Amino acid sequence: MNKRIRPETIITDLVSEIREKYGINIQTEIINVDSSLIMKARNKDTILINKKYLNAIKEPDILKALLYHELGHIVNYQKWLRYKLFVYIGVAVSGIGLFVVTLFLQYLYLVLTGFLLIIAGLMIIRFFMQRNEYIADLFAAKELGLRYYIEQLKRFMSIDKRAHCASKAYHILAKLFGYPSINSRIERLSRIAEQVF
Repeated sequence: MNKRIRPETIITDLVSEIREKYGINIQTEIINVDSSLIMKARNKDTILINKKYLNAIKEPDILKALLYHELGHIVNYQKWLRYKLFVYIGVAVSGIGLFVVTLFLQYLYLVLTGFLLIIAGLMIIRFFMQRNEYIADLFAAKELGLRYYIEQLKRFMSIDKRAHCASKAYHILAKLFGYPSINSRIERLSRIAEQVF
């Protein structure tokens, strides 16, 4: 019966439930872009949803899990602002490293310093990108139940592979910048389950 319900209607119902439960005037904006973006918390009250993924998923439970993950970003918005600062620091450090490398190619020690700065910058970015995702996962798992949330992530993974929504370039960039795969997010949730739940 749920399969006949339009995904947009499912999202509207979920958003109403969230507004009532948390008192957050959350907004959703369905966008039509050819990218690997699924859902993204744009600011402290708006979630962007890619129509391409929305049409591929159509499963209320999976949509709920993904929506609660993004809600985790919104609820922890102030924390994310701090993380964002460190991500920008990582970008700046890498940029300085790249500048040093290109400017002083004839001096080996400066080139090595530049490469070290690039690596350090990427490590900073990776750490805070991963931390941000894990915090949103924890929120969703606490609100929806750990087993339910993990089950929906696994179901989404199978749909994602079938739909081929994410491009190869996205996967390469995700690995480079440390955006955790769904498998690593599930593994982390399972590892810390005993301490948190």
